[in-house]
Amino acid sequence: MKYKIVLIALFFFIGCKSVLCSQEFRDQLSNEKIFFVEIYSDKGNLIGSTSADGLMSKDLTNKILSSDTKYLTFVNSFYQNKLVAIKDYNINSIVTMQPITNELQEVVISNIKDKNQYLVISAYVRSVQINNDRVHYFMDGIVEYYISLKTKKIKLKFISNRSFENKSIPQLKEKGFKIYFQIVGAPM
Repeated sequence: MKYKIVLIALFFFIGCKSVLCSQEFRDQLSNEKIFFVEIYSDKGNLIGSTSADGLMSKDLTNKILSSDTKYLTFVNSFYQNKLVAIKDYNINSIVTMQPITNELQEVVISNIKDKNQYLVISAYVRSVQINNDRVHYFMDGIVEYYISLKTKKIKLKFISNRSFENKSIPQLKEKGFKIYFQIVGAPM
């Protein structure tokens, strides 16, 4: 009797998941699920994003179908952006995305003590701030992190960066005060 109840509960859970979530995003090479894929309209408005399981909810699907957009752009920072015409958009299919491959230079590790006092790491950073489901601020650039080998303190230096603001979005107001967003810097 216990096994029947467990089987019924399992089928109920699987059925509920398929009703609540409609579409999933997968890696084109490894077929693994892609999580937190952002979906933008052709006007640059953020429509929504997928879940941590790489699934799109029915609410998000309905929001996409009711929008007046002609194209959808699927964005994830580890994958190439995918542009899909709304007429070709199929809500029951699996969307595959091509991963971005980065070839790293060879590194030699040895046990010889180095006279260097700092470890320098260069990185590409990106910051997006969203206000009212639209991108308000965008910043990206190249940063060098300097890590002291003695004290383990970290300093950073921006090599190059660019910042953009969408001025068509008004600042938020709370109790008569304007709240001004500021572009955040590189993560520490």
